[in-house]
Parts: sequence; C-alpha cells; structure tokens
Amino acid sequence: MSILKFRNAHAVTRAGITLSSQKGIAMKLSKKQKDIVKKYGHLFVNTGGNDIVELIERKGVTYFNNVIVAELQGCCYSQVLLIQAMMAKGILSA
Repeated sequence: MSILKFRNAHAVTRAGITLSSQKGIAMKLSKKQKDIVKKYGHLFVNTGGNDIVELIERKGVTYFNNVIVAELQGCCYSQVLLIQAMMAKGILSA
C-alpha cells in the first residue's frame, strides 16, 4: 500500500484509508460499499464470523493491539475493493 501524503501524523493511502499509529486504522464504508456487502457478503471469506460492516468500521484496532482483528479487517476491505474494481471494469454486473 503506497502512502500518498501526510497530514498531522496521519497518512492517507491510495485506497483512502487513514492510517495512524495511535488510533489504528479508521475505515468508513461508503453507501455503495455497504450495498456491495449486503449483496455479496455471503461470499466473503475470512470474516471470523463477524458482521462485515461492523468489522471493517471497528475503531481503535492496530496490528500492535489486536493483530487478528486487524488482519480480518484488511481481508474484508480488500474483498469489497475487489468487487468494486470488477464492477467498474464490467466483469461483474450489479
């Protein structure tokens, strides 16, 4: 994940995720992304049995304080981004 710019000890990445060593990964799904989770969430793997939206938007999780949940967040968010990319290229229809 490449870091684009720094703002007050936070780095904004290409995917729009704000990374902070103190607050953890703060991810907020858009309405479109939540619709994707509703439609395709049953196909997601590596969710740990958690609600996908709640898992991705959970605050205060870092690799230093909860590596397992942080990894599950990353797995679920990457699946959302993959589906978005497939829809954008016309590989997957809405």
